[in-house]
Amino acid sequence: MDEIEHQIHGRSRTPEEEILGIHKVIYSVRAGEEKFRQVGQDGGTATRLLAHALEVGLVNAFVTTGFTKSNSVFVLGSGVPMKAAPIIGSTTQDILATAGSKYTHGGVLAGLSDAAASFPNGRIGLVALPCELQGLWRLRTSLQGTYKFGGSGIVGGRPTLAIGVFCSKVYYHDKFVGDFIEKKHGVDPSKVTRNAIKHGRYRAFVGEEVVIDVPVKEVDALAVGSCKYCIDYTAELSDISVGGIGSPDGWNTVIVRTQLGERLFESARRANAIEAQPIDESSSARELLQRLVGKKKQNNAYYLRRGIRKDRVSLRAVTQVLQPSLMA
Repeated sequence: MDEIEHQIHGRSRTPEEEILGIHKVIYSVRAGEEKFRQVGQDGGTATRLLAHALEVGLVNAFVTTGFTKSNSVFVLGSGVPMKAAPIIGSTTQDILATAGSKYTHGGVLAGLSDAAASFPNGRIGLVALPCELQGLWRLRTSLQGTYKFGGSGIVGGRPTLAIGVFCSKVYYHDKFVGDFIEKKHGVDPSKVTRNAIKHGRYRAFVGEEVVIDVPVKEVDALAVGSCKYCIDYTAELSDISVGGIGSPDGWNTVIVRTQLGERLFESARRANAIEAQPIDESSSARELLQRLVGKKKQNNAYYLRRGIRKDRVSLRAVTQVLQPSLMA
């Protein structure tokens, strides 16, 4: 992880950044327009930021996840109710169609090569979970992975923009949808239009009707086992991270991490695409965010962050010189 952060930021995190990762500012944010807030999770911020990136030409295509049948040729067997799958798009309507949390793995990285093929010389945006961004950057920094990922056709060897979403855990689709939603609660998963985990409860909606409302502990046993040891809650390897923890209902917490993320955020604010309020370092909201993220990190493997050696960092620097076309 240290090595990856050097690739992204050119430095390691400070002690003050140990829990939340390298970042510039943290805000409570919501989309400026009602249509984004209605379909998005909480404040619809991730949806609106991606749409703004499209509007200003930062990206001209994107890959995210949706519940519809995947349009990526690399994804087989998609179209199962509530089965997240990668979706490739290039319009605001495409973005709105994929808004909202999914809570199961969508394999979004599988759509990247297809997006690059569909949009030659395209500027690809990506919305992904923390673990998916880890996979993306491990390919980027792995000596073998650079050959594989370099052949994807993506300009610069990586997406132009990476928006990460907070995630504490995802669930096995068969257990979560088949056993819990369909069998236990008698809800047809093909009718579910929205999921939400907030204030310690899981809710499923059909339109505006709440059809399931239970303590989130009831679905904890359905979580993917590796999530227990995940080292990233707040998408630390993104340009900009979006989640619900630490902000009031109807708003998202946004962590701006890179210069690119900062430019996008400020551009969206100037265009009134978003509304933003700073989260002060001493605020109760910031304390809650630090506490919950810190609690999750207690279970992770420390060597995954601090286990690199200086000689490997130097080797990567040499590789960048020898393979500029792959590492650029």
